[in-house]
Amino acid sequence: MALSRVIRHFHFSTRSSCRESFLAFDNSKCSLLNKSERTEERSEGLSTGQQERNSVKLNASREIGYILEAFRSAIDAAQEVSECKQVDNTEIVNKQRQQFSRRRNEAQKFTFPKKSQLLYTSESVNAVAAEEDVLLQLDLNRLKPSDLSSWKILDDFSQQLETVEAPNPERTPRLAEPLRKVLQLDGVVRVEELQDNSQSQLDLCTNEDASTERNSFSVENFFKYVPASKDHKLQRLAKSSNLRYTGSTSSVVPVLSSIYHVLSRYRRTTIDGLSGDFQNSTTAFTRYMLKPVTIILYPDGSGLYNIDKAEEKPPKVGVLSDIGHLLERLFTQENMAVKKRIDLSSIDISNVQDVGSEERSYHNAEYRFAKFSNCLFRAQVDCYDPITEKFFDVKTRALAAIRYQIERYEDYLEKEITKRTGYEDSFERELYDMIRSVFIKYALQFRIGGMSGAFVSFHSIGKVSGYQYIPLEEIEKYVFGNEAWAAKSFCMSMKIFEDLLDKATNCFPSQNPIRITIDPFSHTGVLDVYVTQVGEGVDLFEWRNIQELPLWNKKMQESMEKLSQNVKKFQIHVATFVNSLYSGAPVNYTQDDQLHLLYSIREVPVSVEDYIKVLRLSLGVEDMPQSCHFSVSGLSSTRLAEILASTSFQAFTLIK
Repeated sequence: MALSRVIRHFHFSTRSSCRESFLAFDNSKCSLLNKSERTEERSEGLSTGQQERNSVKLNASREIGYILEAFRSAIDAAQEVSECKQVDNTEIVNKQRQQFSRRRNEAQKFTFPKKSQLLYTSESVNAVAAEEDVLLQLDLNRLKPSDLSSWKILDDFSQQLETVEAPNPERTPRLAEPLRKVLQLDGVVRVEELQDNSQSQLDLCTNEDASTERNSFSVENFFKYVPASKDHKLQRLAKSSNLRYTGSTSSVVPVLSSIYHVLSRYRRTTIDGLSGDFQNSTTAFTRYMLKPVTIILYPDGSGLYNIDKAEEKPPKVGVLSDIGHLLERLFTQENMAVKKRIDLSSIDISNVQDVGSEERSYHNAEYRFAKFSNCLFRAQVDCYDPITEKFFDVKTRALAAIRYQIERYEDYLEKEITKRTGYEDSFERELYDMIRSVFIKYALQFRIGGMSGAFVSFHSIGKVSGYQYIPLEEIEKYVFGNEAWAAKSFCMSMKIFEDLLDKATNCFPSQNPIRITIDPFSHTGVLDVYVTQVGEGVDLFEWRNIQELPLWNKKMQESMEKLSQNVKKFQIHVATFVNSLYSGAPVNYTQDDQLHLLYSIREVPVSVEDYIKVLRLSLGVEDMPQSCHFSVSGLSSTRLAEILASTSFQAFTLIK
């Protein structure tokens, strides 16, 4: 049968019998997935047609083998489906699914002929190197001073955060009495389990409109965020300790997260412990976890730089943020009554005016101030438990149905979940989503803040479904695999971050603010960093202005050429060696292993066009590409060997 006829046969024969299936493509494999399996891919934007074409342009010479093999598997599967008369028969359907799964695995294992290796890009070489078990071994006995002209080698990662000022337990809020039971229990605690008979009548609020009415509250005034550049106490503590940089967790955690992805070679999460419903689910971080990050360094004139996160384009619908702030306040009120319906009228919110005092701007919140090397960080502490004498954070988690369709949030005012396990509409699904998204930020935030974990509420706009206390150890297990790697990788990320800050401030030693944009995604296994000064007057690169710029056109080329003189680009190559060995696979470290960190920060030619594209992503003007994060990987051993050799670094050996 001719190829065109096969394609037509595939289309017409499956249109009726496989209506519940669709074709999903992620650069390296092609598979048929049933409707129940596609929720994850849909939530991450894995799709065909125009969305796929907008994400990643395929390198034809690199992908042709995968495409042909996957396409053959799809055609074979379609032909078998067309030959089945009774597609509703359970045995036949199960047999077809097994065949589809087998062919999908065969397509994933497809490798390139050895004779054609040199024709492919570094990602293809990475696949070949992994199959042939090519490793790069660090040989410190051959290390020469010339090797370190472009590279730094670190092997001591025992440095930890030091507390400069701890939060006061007496002034730190306590969790409301009815909720403290959650801290002592494992897993999710539903609202009904916290209510006694005398409280059963509190399930519904007497004021039906109170659950969503917030016009009477000045949320922005009460929950005022103070950036590092305006935090007088933070700056005073930094100067008294003779430190060079300050920042809050909201500004530094996204940067540390981006660095971690590269130094871990895009290590995925661990979902061990979840039910069998998730055994075939992806463990990759969500695409937004690989989003570029932009920060601004504000000099104070005395050698101190304060790190603020650049203002991003606000979401179209900010109701989740408002509800989250209000619930955090509600959960720390002593007069709180446990009930499903969220009653904002019961929340005690007093608008606090900023009277100009350096202490008053915190609005009675408690913070931990901790230093690492030459940096001082501030982390807000939400709660204190007098029984365990531990500090912890309060987090609110809107249900998946709302998060994925936030513009239709009014359709989910009464949404709640009751199932503990299951792939959809369950507490376990909420945990799974958190593992792949916010848990890495939680882990870094809690480490800086010295917090033991998070008290999480699962809610819709109008109702709370349940609560759970998640210890930091459990969060780190899901994200890093073990506590040892969590601690080591934090130290490694901090050392690279501080080195990057020094590079940026040395490039522009004047007293103008410095903008730094970090992209962990554009190149395989490399951090692209753009550094530029922020001049006086209108800032062309604020999100309000940059969203008006087209991606590129000839008219703006002349002005962009002038700007290119004020933009510098650095590339950070990072190689993490476990027991002196490096491979292109994600880092797999245990406490008994030996670690070496090899990295370089080198200036490279800059393209202002690329810079604007990355900046648009970081500021939320443009959405992250869909589905391409599934195939991201670290530098292959052979590619790293080429980079090392090009910089006269010779203290390594390629072994099989």
